[in-house]
Amino acid sequence: ITHRYDCVFWLGDLNFRLAMDRDEVFEKLKHSGPDTYQHLLQMDQLSQARKNGKSDII
Repeated sequence: ITHRYDCVFWLGDLNFRLAMDRDEVFEKLKHSGPDTYQHLLQMDQLSQARKNGKSDII
């Protein structure tokens, strides 16, 4: 669809979050190590939706 038009507007709920409690995120960041951001990225709802084919966001 993006190749057929000059402009494409994507609309929808883009209110993705981390699938963890706020306190859990802060604790993880407080004691961060080399794998901290990779772990948080795995808990990212948008990343999960993309991985499961439930999102058209690139």
